[in-house]
Amino acid sequence: MPNVESIANELGLPKRSIYSSLQRANNELRLVHQNFLFPNEKVNADQINLLTTELSTYDDYILSSERQLLMDILISLPSQKWTLAKFQELFGMSRNTILRDISELKNRQQFKPVFSKKIGFQFQEPLYDRLVHLYKVLNSMQYNSNLLTYFLKAQNVKFSDSKLFLVSNKLKELYNSYLSKEISSYDSIALTLFSISSALFDSYILQEKQQLFSAQDSAKFMLRKEYFVIEKFSQILSINFDFNVSIDSKLFLTLQLLSVSKESDAHFNADDFKDLLILSQKIVHKVLFLSKIDANKYEIENLIKEIQTQLKPFWYAVNYKSISNYDYLYQSEPFEKYVSKSLDDLDTLSLFSHLFPFGLLPEQITILSMIFYNFSQKKIQNSPLKILILSSLPIYSQNLIKTILDNNIIPTIIFTKSIQNSTKNNLYDNTLKKYDLIITESNVITATVPIFLIDNVLNNIEFNRLNKIVYELYYNN
Repeated sequence: MPNVESIANELGLPKRSIYSSLQRANNELRLVHQNFLFPNEKVNADQINLLTTELSTYDDYILSSERQLLMDILISLPSQKWTLAKFQELFGMSRNTILRDISELKNRQQFKPVFSKKIGFQFQEPLYDRLVHLYKVLNSMQYNSNLLTYFLKAQNVKFSDSKLFLVSNKLKELYNSYLSKEISSYDSIALTLFSISSALFDSYILQEKQQLFSAQDSAKFMLRKEYFVIEKFSQILSINFDFNVSIDSKLFLTLQLLSVSKESDAHFNADDFKDLLILSQKIVHKVLFLSKIDANKYEIENLIKEIQTQLKPFWYAVNYKSISNYDYLYQSEPFEKYVSKSLDDLDTLSLFSHLFPFGLLPEQITILSMIFYNFSQKKIQNSPLKILILSSLPIYSQNLIKTILDNNIIPTIIFTKSIQNSTKNNLYDNTLKKYDLIITESNVITATVPIFLIDNVLNNIEFNRLNKIVYELYYNN
């Protein structure tokens, strides 16, 4: 038998893959008391016959990313105490390989595995966050038959892939029967795998867990047809797999089923939303052109999202129910004209007429125009306000005023001067003109710029009044 490096070069595989295959082969040989395979040693016919038979059922080498995905799933809702040794046994890998995988998972921003002597590896995020995370990663696993086999093996459940698919088909039938809608095999398998994980987790973690939903939300969920579907499906799981799905897990599954329902609901048609995105893009580009506002790619993308987000309820109102009352704060006639012109543009008109056959109400035009108006205000580069604190207050009081101004979102440059008893207000007339605002407790100071008279008692009311004046000066200059 050649050495590991020669085999790896010949097959074009990493040496770690070859070591893994050798380890698996030697495990099989050990079970029947055969000699191990060693580089530079002859391989006899008995070894070849045994390994051809035993290893023919194995798939190809499992990638480290696949191992980490499955470890992520198993740690999210553990059904047993997962340790390094347990993962070694499951994957047939060395301790160093499993340590490398755990280290990779620990490099993430969230869901970093932490070892507990009582439970084994676990994530420290709240239970609800772990449930959402698990549901996402289960979607990534379901089309990998090799990983699915490992998942069922890890959970110590005695059923085949075919039985899993039969049960998930039952969910599709229930969904169609009670909701008169179709659910994809992709979603039904994900919900089935999640049900298995959560039920086994509930059996393993017996102590009281945090409540996921309030009593009020739970009661509302239980009235929905989706909950009835999950309830019936849970009974099928109990009969076929001999475990029970908890109430909290049923409620979470109902929530997932609701999101699936919305995606397939005619009221939330994906093609129409795609058209709304295209329309939003056209409106944004046209309005920016008409208003002569420069914007970078990131700003344009955010504007498009804002317009599309606002168009969705408009589209829903036009197609499914009448909404005629809108609350808004102010109007901007120029931007209303820009929005109206963008909708009348020949390049936009056909798509707009298709989505909104009766057009938009004036109030709806106003709401869209406000998005652009607010964006234009952000683009205006005002210079910092020059503020003079002209006071004889103690230093700590003046510092307090400066701290309040520094913490304001409005950029300011702060100057301080002390009022002398002998000072005449006319001495300040020329020097005060260069400031945008003067803060003083003296009522004898006169100037052409705004003056903010402060009380001798500094409190939150005074500070709120000051912040409001600063905000208005900055944006109304």
